[in-house]
Amino acid sequence: MPRSKLRRRNVAILTQQGFRKLRTEQSQTTMWNHQSKRCTLEALSEYTGISTHTLSKVHARQVGVDLRTLARYFSAFDLSLDGGDYVSPKVAKIESSNVSGGSTNSLKAAPIDLPSAGNNGTNTSNLVANPASNAPVNPLPHESAERFQQTDISTSLSGHPSPVVTWGMAPDVSVFYGRMNELEMLKQWVVRDDCRLITLFGMGGMGKTYLVTKLAEQVQADFQTVLWFSLKSIGRSHAPLTFSTFLDELLSHLNPGYSLSMAGRAKTSNNQKIRLLLDSLRQRRCLVVLDHLDGIQPPNRQILSSEWHEYSELFQQLGQGRHQSCIVLTSRVEPKPLHQLAGQTLRIRSLLVQGLQVEDIQQLLAHKGTFSGSRSDWDQLVTYYSGNPLMLNIVAHTIQLFAGSITDFLYQQTNPNTLIPADIQDLLEQQLQYSVPLEHDIIHVLAKQTAPLSLMTLQSHLPSIPINHLIDALATLKGRSLLYPTTGHFSLQPLFKAYIQRWRDQAKMGHSLILGMMDLRHAN
Repeated sequence: MPRSKLRRRNVAILTQQGFRKLRTEQSQTTMWNHQSKRCTLEALSEYTGISTHTLSKVHARQVGVDLRTLARYFSAFDLSLDGGDYVSPKVAKIESSNVSGGSTNSLKAAPIDLPSAGNNGTNTSNLVANPASNAPVNPLPHESAERFQQTDISTSLSGHPSPVVTWGMAPDVSVFYGRMNELEMLKQWVVRDDCRLITLFGMGGMGKTYLVTKLAEQVQADFQTVLWFSLKSIGRSHAPLTFSTFLDELLSHLNPGYSLSMAGRAKTSNNQKIRLLLDSLRQRRCLVVLDHLDGIQPPNRQILSSEWHEYSELFQQLGQGRHQSCIVLTSRVEPKPLHQLAGQTLRIRSLLVQGLQVEDIQQLLAHKGTFSGSRSDWDQLVTYYSGNPLMLNIVAHTIQLFAGSITDFLYQQTNPNTLIPADIQDLLEQQLQYSVPLEHDIIHVLAKQTAPLSLMTLQSHLPSIPINHLIDALATLKGRSLLYPTTGHFSLQPLFKAYIQRWRDQAKMGHSLILGMMDLRHAN
């Protein structure tokens, strides 16, 4: 049996004794803030070289971590990891269910605050979430503990192995604003919940690529292999990556033994390649980022290619199959098969990436120059562009032409050419590519309205459309950030509404800004 498989079994959870031992020693270091009486995970991570996410798992004491990590953590404070300092996850589960008839849990997550120096770290209220539970936690049986020490602790002090990382075309995200809540939730999904497949979707320019790259940076220490792979075509005329070539690319990074010649790869069926891929994801804990799924997904959802069907089936297998890895996708549109499989308590999940807040945009645009405007002006600007960081970066150059005055720029709302530059038009057109005729009908009805419509009123404008079809279409448009979020009513995002109205005016004069994708009959 390969050694990597043995290592994956050597996981443990700190006992209350081990946790107190570690915390007491930490309270004597300079990392402890005497004013806040706490030690941050960031400081501990810098001191120990262990990621903040792994440290969170160690402190939570709910899921097992590699014994080498525990030994390394203790060693950083000149402590030895003894048999009574940890238990196996199975023993911990039995112990927690037996404490007080299962009503309390001595392994429950502890807060990050360190004990004060005056109590020598013995105040259990600072150490466990349930201070009333003081039941002892039994360590592993002696033989099991000894076997753990022989296989892992003997080599742990040589250093935690770094993951093999391939960043590919990943962007530099050293400058990154906002998204803290999304990042924390995604890290929880990846590290604590062991999700197999996650989809980040939303309108182009929202920052999905930056978000997933930042996520990969922050969780990479929890994986043996990290692969960042772009599915985006180089140009509009560039053919999408074939499914067979895609599998070859993944295997060449994830399976060291996969080095077939071009002729050998051609003889290997896609089914064989998929089996090899799943085996690779089982044998090693891999993080695979597949950015810009739109590069292989046909724009017209009613005309799906056989290639896309193969991709779609693979993603479903990756989400439902048994393996220890995590695949993260980014896309403008959430693939319908994955939407049907996703759930907040399942290991397939999805996240709609929405716009940034005003404060985040202000920090972002500070690199572009000086801008002036009231809080109301900033709110109006960010709302108009739905907090889309790429769009706001684009219009920042135009605002500079108004001496940085957001007030003067917004005064140009009567001139769509000013507020909708060509680059933003391209983004809107790309988003429209994924709409089907029913969605076109809804868009044109809403574009003519001066106030949001209720579902019943909207249906009265489209009487031939069954209500269930209308609801599905509205959910899709909302998922693509084209609808303005209001409870019980529907309207278009302000920028998108202005763009459609502009297109209708141009269409009446014989011009088409959406390249024939929207039927000209709607212009009348």
